[in-house]
Amino acid sequence: MIARDLIDRLAEHKTLGPAPRTELEWLVAHGSIQKLNTGEVLSVKGHQVEALYIILAGRLALFVDRGAGPNKVVEWREGDVTGLLPYSRMVSPPGDVCAPWSRWRFSQYPASISGR
Repeated sequence: MIARDLIDRLAEHKTLGPAPRTELEWLVAHGSIQKLNTGEVLSVKGHQVEALYIILAGRLALFVDRGAGPNKVVEWREGDVTGLLPYSRMVSPPGDVCAPWSRWRFSQYPASISGR
């Protein structure tokens, strides 16, 4: 996906669409697009979350195990944003965030934010 196509896609994104185009251009210039395979873990319980995740297609889910096996606690879909968010106090997830199905996401890493 070329940068211009990704900027247009973010402009149609449910959460980020209202942002100024210059901000979307900045996100694309400082992030990367990746495909997660079915069952792939994005964030591991007890480990620091690495980036801001913009869900472009598919779903992500947070599974927490309280001793009786993993249970889905929350699910993010196309149009949602999760991970490292401005003003969030979250350091690590309470369970594993994984891709129950194959999907695409765009990541923007915090080193880019501080270098802005």
